[in-house]
Amino acid sequence: VITFDSSIMTITPASATITLGNLEQTYGDTSAVTVTTNPADLSTTITYNGSTEVPVNAGEYEVMATITDPNYTGEVKGVLTVNKAPVTINAIGNSKEYDGTPNATVTLNIVGAVSGDQLTANGTALFNSKNVLKNRLINVTGITLNGENASNYTYDNTTTTNADVNPRFLTVSVVADNKVYDGNDSVEVELSTDKISGDDVDVSYTDARFDNENVDNSKKVTVSGITKLGNDKDNYSLNLDNNSTETTANITAKELTITGLTADNKTYNGNDVVSLLNNPELSGVISEDDVTLTGTPV
Repeated sequence: VITFDSSIMTITPASATITLGNLEQTYGDTSAVTVTTNPADLSTTITYNGSTEVPVNAGEYEVMATITDPNYTGEVKGVLTVNKAPVTINAIGNSKEYDGTPNATVTLNIVGAVSGDQLTANGTALFNSKNVLKNRLINVTGITLNGENASNYTYDNTTTTNADVNPRFLTVSVVADNKVYDGNDSVEVELSTDKISGDDVDVSYTDARFDNENVDNSKKVTVSGITKLGNDKDNYSLNLDNNSTETTANITAKELTITGLTADNKTYNGNDVVSLLNNPELSGVISEDDVTLTGTPV
């Protein structure tokens, strides 16, 4: 536009139009918005929320483009959207020994993060059952991403993986009762285990015996045929050789009673010898045992 007065000619800037492009971007791959002017190739300035620095973090930014060519005037506003970058969080399950709970541990790996970003992930991992199984499913929930740039990412907050729940060794302890000699090697025993409190598991046995029937202290006792019982039995493995275990107990001597022993009265004869009227017998001898009674006068 050219205007004249009596002595001065004034030339005012012409209007120009600006078109903005590249207004939707993704974190990790941001760049300046594009500017197209009409007339073409006019110089411009661009600000993002009032700053000339190109944004890098996810969010929305007000863009202002202004023509700086002195012969033209014009400006335009727009909105730059920097979307969060997607990452994938994968879980690697850790196998464990049965512990009576579904609690699991996993390692969470982050795939797709922008180079240089230091990120970690946390979540709650649970097996789908407490029970022993190979390749059991683990559900990881409540996943959170942590780190200085964590807010620039989008991700699923759940994932799954698999790992083994292995049987727990069940230690069996045995207490054998002492007994009085009865002519055989049988023995009463009581079994206990180190099972997890509250679990339905017990043990039984088919046979318990001393190494022989004779009297002695700390005699070896062998308990055999030990098996697991109960709804939780498959979560345990017996920590035994040949399903047997050993302990010790005592066999003490059996008391016998002497019967039928009667002394004959006599007239004083200057000595202490006395005659027996009949033969004494032993009472309480185990059938088939060979026990005899011998003695001398006292």
